[in-house]
Amino acid sequence: MPGQKVISAIDYHAMRDAKVDELTFTVGYSCSRKSYENVSVVGVSMNANIVQSRVDNKNDRLKDISYALQTISERMD
Repeated sequence: MPGQKVISAIDYHAMRDAKVDELTFTVGYSCSRKSYENVSVVGVSMNANIVQSRVDNKNDRLKDISYALQTISERMD
């Protein structure tokens, strides 16, 4: 849905080794009778240098709090 995002770990070194040039994400959702679909193509090599890493904690509650704080920090920049 608009205003939401999905966070996922991507191993750029493995993708480069596998010669993956781009990723295609298709996201679909519906509201009432309307359906929406967004397709995004991400260039792997051209985006590898702008990635912001996230701290990964073993404790799920700490991870949730950590990700939330990091997301707030990103939005303040």
